[in-house]
Amino acid sequence: IDGAALGCPGKATCTGIFRNHLALFMGCFTLNIDQATDFHAELMGFMQAIEIAHRNSWWNLWLEIDSSLATLSFKASSMIP
Repeated sequence: IDGAALGCPGKATCTGIFRNHLALFMGCFTLNIDQATDFHAELMGFMQAIEIAHRNSWWNLWLEIDSSLATLSFKASSMIP
């Protein structure tokens, strides 16, 4: 999962790729966001991946994201804006 913004805030996008335990491609997503910061784009990608996994009944989920702040946000809900 990755997210980025052009400006702070600015036009942003987040993307993700789904693979199974054999590393075979299962799907992907891209979400364009009108205005966001890098942090918000990363969070949106994180949440979008969880929603897609839930919708497809993929209950065993391993998320890789390069934002430790976004990861921390899910451990401490008080950090989410």
